[in-house]
Amino acid sequence: MQSVFRSLVRAGIAVAFLVLVAGCGGGGGTGPDPVDNPPAPPSGLTATEQVGGVTLEWQAVRADDLEGYNVYRDTASFNSIANREPRNDTPLTDTTFRDDAVENGALYYYRISAVDNAGNEGNPSEEIAVTVFPSPPDRP
Repeated sequence: MQSVFRSLVRAGIAVAFLVLVAGCGGGGGTGPDPVDNPPAPPSGLTATEQVGGVTLEWQAVRADDLEGYNVYRDTASFNSIANREPRNDTPLTDTTFRDDAVENGALYYYRISAVDNAGNEGNPSEEIAVTVFPSPPDRP
């Protein structure tokens, strides 16, 4: 009887261990679920200004669940994208964006963020300031 009890105890410990490992995603790892982790901020943001527009380019973010990018613009420097609306309607899948809704001679500030498939938006990129080329002078 005592040996049967010991076998059951050992079996119970083995089952408890398997449940614990399986409950951790099978890897036994710790930390937050990757689904809850937003993507890293894009880097390498550059701008090319032309008369009547600004073209932004940045380096792609490496994330298996990347949905795309949001572009933010303001006429004053900003650190946070909280409570701001992106310039794009849906996340961009490309790493370039052309902003034609600008005024010649105006100064604009831009930041880019990455968004994953679960809707988690990461921190914004470094800010870039761009002055749109003024309109060319009239020909004599």
